[in-house]
Amino acid sequence: MNAPNVIFWGFKIVWVCICLAVLVISGASFYSSPNHDSEVFLVSVMLVLAFPISFLYALLFAGIARAYFFLTGEIIPSTFITICINWLGFFLLGYIQWFQVAPWLLRKLKKM
Repeated sequence: MNAPNVIFWGFKIVWVCICLAVLVISGASFYSSPNHDSEVFLVSVMLVLAFPISFLYALLFAGIARAYFFLTGEIIPSTFITICINWLGFFLLGYIQWFQVAPWLLRKLKKM
């Protein structure tokens, strides 16, 4: 392996570990805290880790929540399942953005 590949894989491992830590901390604080600020923590950190695509996911989820409210008159309840769904959405889009699309774009730019 050459140096750029080692750095890339190191960045990938650190990024995935931080994302997993965010999920574990959010899940633990959800069950230990009565006010459930764990989703605020999750969204705040994942917005940074998956920037800029994370903002599109946040807008999509906000739109779904708004539609749910208009259809049912209730807000989407904060549960561990919603925490996992939000984390998975941020994680998948961030992973695709940073480790699939960004390297592909860099390879294309180097060929120019």
